[in-house]
Amino acid sequence: MKRRIILIPKDDLVYYPPTISLINVLLDLNIDIVCVGEYSDSDRKSKLEQAGVKFVPIYRKIKDVSNIRVLNWLFVIIRMKIYQRRIKSYLQSGEVCNDDLIWFIYSNSVGYIQKYIEKFDYIIQFYEFENFALNGKSKFLHPSYDVHRLLTRAKALIHCEYNRAVITNGLYGINKCFYILPNKPYDSNNVELVPIPGDVNEIIEVTKGKVTGKKVILYQGIFNPAERRLDDFCEAMSLLPDDYVFIAMGGGGGYFEEMEKKYSSDRIIFIPFIRPPFHLEITKMASFGVLTYHPANYTYVGVINPLYCAPNKIFEFGKFGIPMISNDVPGLKMIFSEYNCGKTVRYPLTPQKIAETILSMGQSYQEMSKGARAYYDSIDFKETVLEIIE
Repeated sequence: MKRRIILIPKDDLVYYPPTISLINVLLDLNIDIVCVGEYSDSDRKSKLEQAGVKFVPIYRKIKDVSNIRVLNWLFVIIRMKIYQRRIKSYLQSGEVCNDDLIWFIYSNSVGYIQKYIEKFDYIIQFYEFENFALNGKSKFLHPSYDVHRLLTRAKALIHCEYNRAVITNGLYGINKCFYILPNKPYDSNNVELVPIPGDVNEIIEVTKGKVTGKKVILYQGIFNPAERRLDDFCEAMSLLPDDYVFIAMGGGGGYFEEMEKKYSSDRIIFIPFIRPPFHLEITKMASFGVLTYHPANYTYVGVINPLYCAPNKIFEFGKFGIPMISNDVPGLKMIFSEYNCGKTVRYPLTPQKIAETILSMGQSYQEMSKGARAYYDSIDFKETVLEIIE
């Protein structure tokens, strides 16, 4: 129980609330933590440092630098080689000892650092189903990469959802126990809450003024035209009574800008990405939570992940007793059926069906609200982490 954990996250922690939840619960378990990565929210990073988390500023930069694909690819290789060299130097510096446990959040950086983390005891955690096969360029760069060895040697394999865990075991011939650690928010008793920043508080207050007394339908997450498809939800607003408002909040980009330009109105409000956990100040305003996950054609990764999605949004809505509406995917349909916390819209998804489903949810709103909170309470995040560590 007292061994130190060396956490290697997937990306900047500001984009991964589940990693923050993991750090928080490890703090409550009095485990020493070293985070080898980046956290661009300086105020919350400072609070974690005060609580005992040590940050080692080694991280992979993944943002594109050019519109030219070949140039981007070359820059990625250069940056990843730098990342590899720095990770190697850190793990071989003597600062990490054999009693430490590497907790690696799986990413495509694994080919660069596999041979270094395998020298220690390590855990592999997945936030979604991954395609472990390397393409031609990657095989050339990482000839020693061996996914079967990586997974079988791990002290534990952790997934956020059962179906994808079983699929991973089956596809890659892994015959070992796995753990399910859902993407549930967890607030540490050891980390004092950071005041809401001024710029964020301004967005919250303006939004509150627009939706007071309204029934808020909320989408929060990335804006991806292939997978998320929010047009139908925007168009459904014309079929709902005037006291319904739709908020779309999350990562920007071309689709966000396109949607905002096309649909923005008094009843359809667009809010840019708000860094966690402050986005929950918008979440708590919602009456209904939108979950939309459309399988992307032609790749099994692009199909399996949307079908068996297990987003942190389910728990963020559940925390506030917010019933959910989604397109028809098994991962969500099973949860909604068991806990009566939401409804799926049968294919094909249309504005008319969305409006009808939302109005029907209003007839049993209190029961569904209790179901949403029951789902949130059904997962003991801390107990699962404790089981893994032991």
